[in-house]
Amino acid sequence: MSTGSADFRRNIDEPNDPTQALTATAALVCALGLASCSDDDSTGDSDAADTVAVTHAFGTIVVPVHPDHALSFSRTWADAFAELGEPVATQVVNSQFSDGLPWTPEGKDVAGKTVPVTVSSADLVSTLGLEAVADRNPDVIFAGYLPEQETYDKLAAIAPTVATVGEGMVDDWREVTTVAGEIVDKEEDAADTIEGTDSGRGRAVSAENIDMLDVDFLALWISGETPDDLPGWSDLHAVERGSAPQLDTVASTALGAPSVLSIPWVLDQLDPYLAALQEGDDE
Repeated sequence: MSTGSADFRRNIDEPNDPTQALTATAALVCALGLASCSDDDSTGDSDAADTVAVTHAFGTIVVPVHPDHALSFSRTWADAFAELGEPVATQVVNSQFSDGLPWTPEGKDVAGKTVPVTVSSADLVSTLGLEAVADRNPDVIFAGYLPEQETYDKLAAIAPTVATVGEGMVDDWREVTTVAGEIVDKEEDAADTIEGTDSGRGRAVSAENIDMLDVDFLALWISGETPDDLPGWSDLHAVERGSAPQLDTVASTALGAPSVLSIPWVLDQLDPYLAALQEGDDE
């Protein structure tokens, strides 16, 4: 079965699909018989169980395990910690989602507090403002996408900061979930969650290349005019068999920037189209 997706806004950046999570553990320890750890060192070096090193878009940063005041601008991180039973203290979200997201299971806390902001820039951090970030006194910041190194450096001066994890412009949910498992000491739970959730990513194709969309299943985010009148559209296999859903903004967000919680939800939304795909295969 082949799959595809299209964005008829003409352009969209598509993150790569990484094949494995890149994580590491960093620590400073006292060697038995060679050095001693005195009370004077208690505010300096950390034990192995106290930190996890996370590789992200701007390098590698050491973050605390079981953070008390985690601040997340990344829905992917917030969802991962929530699924592992240790929600972040604060999450910042686009005000469009201030009432919550439909894929969050009833009764599951995604964050101790949710701060909605009206997006006015390329990233939520700049929208909220660095002063407001500092006022929340975070012990770790999961920033997600940041436009440049300067913004990252200013955040990192407030608290250990993790920018985008993975190769694309959005956090890779598999890698995030893996590292979140390390941070809260639930590696096996994280691995089980990934295995039970895993699904593939689509491709972004411009309207001029409609012939590339002749696939069995085609999920599209239509933000402008519909493709119904495009030459060749009605002849596509997915359109003929009823397996070409046109997603709204919420569903496209769930699919285009997936998290461990959004994937099961969006698959439920796509179930009728997947059923049409199966019926076509049975004929």
